[in-house]
Amino acid sequence: MVAAGDRAVVLFVVQRTDCDRFAACHELDPVFARALDHAADVGVEVLVYACDIAATGIKITQRLPWAR
Repeated sequence: MVAAGDRAVVLFVVQRTDCDRFAACHELDPVFARALDHAADVGVEVLVYACDIAATGIKITQRLPWAR
């Protein structure tokens, strides 16, 4: 439990090459977007990473900002 000092993380891997940040879509899924905001407010880390996509595989490349 985060309240007890444990670490909790939600990880998003963006498998698109045209993105430079991540945001939950409040218009399409307001319940999820509010839940993600609440989780972050109580201490869950929100991590977002971009990746390169090739015929030979997918490689995580860099961290992207989370736009609340």
